[in-house]
Amino acid sequence: MLSVLETAWPQGLWIVAVLFLLVYIVRTSEKRELRQDEREKNYLTIIHWFIAQSGAAGPEEDSSKDVREYVIKRKAAKP
Repeated sequence: MLSVLETAWPQGLWIVAVLFLLVYIVRTSEKRELRQDEREKNYLTIIHWFIAQSGAAGPEEDSSKDVREYVIKRKAAKP
């Protein structure tokens, strides 16, 4: 620790500013990630609610039906 202070002392204010900004950026990004996770959970809740209200099949079922139909058509088109 003493060697770090000895090497940082000539740099003075710049090293303090860099360390402050580094800590600030790390903390801010952690908070941003937590907010993003919460936002994604809310979006999924809303999407599931809309799917339940509309009575439609989920996106996974729709895409699997599309893939099956495409495969069947390709097999039928081959001589």
